[in-house]
Amino acid sequence: MNQPKYRYDVESAAIGNCSLMALIPVDHLPGLLNRHPELAACHHYAICRRPRISVLPINLKDDGLTIQFSADHGDGDPAVSEAEIPMMIPKGAKFDSTPSSLLRILGGDGKILFEEPAGGLLTAIMSNADRDTRLSWDLDYLDLKVVYVGQSLGPDEDRSAADRLISHSTLQKILADTLTHAPHLDVWIVLMAFDALTTLSAFGLWQGTLGPTCSEQHLEEVLTSPLRGAQLTNLVEGALIAYFQPSYNRTFKHSFPVPTHTSYGRVYAIDYNAAGFEFTTHSISTRLGSEAVEPSFIHTGVFPLHDEATRRAFFDWYDNPEFASALLTRKRDCPPDADRTPGAGP
Repeated sequence: MNQPKYRYDVESAAIGNCSLMALIPVDHLPGLLNRHPELAACHHYAICRRPRISVLPINLKDDGLTIQFSADHGDGDPAVSEAEIPMMIPKGAKFDSTPSSLLRILGGDGKILFEEPAGGLLTAIMSNADRDTRLSWDLDYLDLKVVYVGQSLGPDEDRSAADRLISHSTLQKILADTLTHAPHLDVWIVLMAFDALTTLSAFGLWQGTLGPTCSEQHLEEVLTSPLRGAQLTNLVEGALIAYFQPSYNRTFKHSFPVPTHTSYGRVYAIDYNAAGFEFTTHSISTRLGSEAVEPSFIHTGVFPLHDEATRRAFFDWYDNPEFASALLTRKRDCPPDADRTPGAGP
């Protein structure tokens, strides 16, 4: 059988980049953009679950507090660990009697001095570089399992993922299913802003089937043609779903990418070889995984846009030592669509 060949002397891949990420408890969604307006840039979201984290106050002193965390895996034997957190505590401060999912400290006048969900506080402690503060827990107590991926752009209107989720029927179903069938789990939201595109252009010893002139024209188009906001948003959504295979998603799980899908058709018009995304979750100090993907801080999902039987896959040059190759990388912001209207909510 003949080995499929590259179409151009330079083959390119379009990679969506995430510039902003936030880990949000579901009950913090109402009013979120008033408190954090920068999150309006997040149009992608992942609905995730992880073991419920509880906190038990132990001791409160002038120079810090001692608390006990527990993680419920649903087996009747929660994992428990104690942490001492250094902080200045005003005289007269006390722990408030709150649900075990929340740590709250009140001042002598009854005003809230400190309030943090147990899961968010534990995540912050585990990410602290100070080994005296970190717990000796395994990371998997905080791993998030992605169960649904979506995006918030409407047909003619831009809106944020935070606004979209407030009335999202699938989120409500996940919350109800979790309460009924997995009450030991908590639901969390990861908001993401994919607003930049990296183009990877590979040069090698091969000769494209369309010849040098077409190859030069193709590279020029790759380097100068923008991929606008909605096209990038739709492309990344499909790639995220195909990558994580979330249990509550239906569309794109087994049908991405396809050349007839016009919502991300620009990558086919430019004739990219492959497309996808890359991001890290170091900024939220938590690993993401799913039924199909092992938990990790780093995720890259790049998919061939063409039948590999007729056009050689983009990364074949990397895996094949017979190709002496160079890689041109260019990152640029993706402009918004001129004909779309910013939206404030659903």
